Amino acid sequence: MGFLKEAATMLLMVSTLMAALVSAGNGRESRFLLTAANSKALDCSYNPYVCLNKSLKPAGPYCCAKKCVNVLTDVNNCGKCKNKCKYPSVCCNGKCTDIGSDRYNCGKCGVTCKKGSYCAYSMCSYA
Repeated sequence: MGFLKEAATMLLMVSTLMAALVSAGNGRESRFLLTAANSKALDCSYNPYVCLNKSLKPAGPYCCAKKCVNVLTDVNNCGKCKNKCKYPSVCCNGKCTDIGSDRYNCGKCGVTCKKGSYCAYSMCSYA
């Protein structure tokens, strides 16, 4: 009889633990379950419009390889899907750019060097 009592107590502890993992108190799901549900919600392979739903906080408005991406800034999908920027280039406004030497994107996207100056080592007029 002692074995059955211990087994029942263990089962009660496991079910209590499982309930605690599934519910975070206010009837909400655990962070793990929310992450799993959110990753399925952001799979745009069947519904590319999911990337436009800002309440799901997608990475961007475009669907590439079943993931929402921003083709204006994503180095693996720069300008279009599967267009990878080679190192050390980054994606600035949909174009692979070397921010170490580009006068119009010096150091980071959108930083323009003054007229007559140049970009070297990600700094304008480095000398």
